[in-house]
Amino acid sequence: KGLQKKPIIGSKALRNCAIAIEEHICICFVAYKVYKELERIIQETKLNMSVDKVLDIAKTLIYTTGEDIWHKPCQDQNLVPHSRASVIIATF
Repeated sequence: KGLQKKPIIGSKALRNCAIAIEEHICICFVAYKVYKELERIIQETKLNMSVDKVLDIAKTLIYTTGEDIWHKPCQDQNLVPHSRASVIIATF
């Protein structure tokens, strides 16, 4: 029969693309809301740091729990490599 016309709206690939776009928008919205909430908490507690600075410090935090390398139980502890990290830990 040769070439056939198909409606674009009914295309499965287009529907999948539309779903992916909606998912992307949802993720961006949630990330924006989390960022704004973090900004509000920082202002409320007067940390005197930017959101980006708090996030950079938070990326360096290490929390250990469980066993050491010899499989002996050890205490839960925060390893605080940044001088301002303890302020952030106390805030949150």
